[in-house]
Amino acid sequence: MAEDSQGDGAKRFRDHLRAAMDLLKKEPKDKAKILAALPGVCLAESRSETRLLIENLAAQCTSGLDAVVKTVTVLSFFVDGFTNREVPPDDAKYWADDLVEDGAIKENERDVLKSLIQTIQTEIVPGVKPKAMKQEAEGGVLPAFSGCGFTVEARSVRADFYRRGSSFEDYQSKILDQILDHAMIASFHIALDTGHPCDFYFQMGLDDIEYLIKMLTAAKLEMAAFEKYLGRSS
Repeated sequence: MAEDSQGDGAKRFRDHLRAAMDLLKKEPKDKAKILAALPGVCLAESRSETRLLIENLAAQCTSGLDAVVKTVTVLSFFVDGFTNREVPPDDAKYWADDLVEDGAIKENERDVLKSLIQTIQTEIVPGVKPKAMKQEAEGGVLPAFSGCGFTVEARSVRADFYRRGSSFEDYQSKILDQILDHAMIASFHIALDTGHPCDFYFQMGLDDIEYLIKMLTAAKLEMAAFEKYLGRSS
């Protein structure tokens, strides 16, 4: 922490930590709510899901969205530290000592932070780490699904189109007679977590949507069958 105590990232962390310490000391009820929600936030599978969870959490707290966001960010940093590497049991003490030495927290806050980090290490990480490791394995090395959205629209079905060079007056006079029906189309946006591009836009008719639903359902059934097979063969 002290190696880059003047960097932008370190300054931002110090600001977040200061807000977190104030909340944790002054709002014990908010502290309990944040700690209870922390596993779900750390295991969220997309930025939009993370944002929604934090906004819902902030709505239940008295500290306000900004303080809750900063506190969750700091606590998630400690969770990540324990999750992504083997951390010695006394690492909580070293973390707290380092942050006091760096001036990020006050001397009289050393034990408060040490106790908090130990709580994260013993009560939160054991439930988060196995699921986080599974998510990492599922992520692999390829771009992964991040989110999606769609709109539904109706398009006119016409007997003829206006073409360049043709008489617009003739087209205008018979346009109502040329609308024979309508077609329903869904336009989709799919986002991936990495890659270039990471956003894809396309449209589908009802038949294609039905086909996609069946393909996704087939994939789900095959995954369930494979899980069952692995359970029998182990």
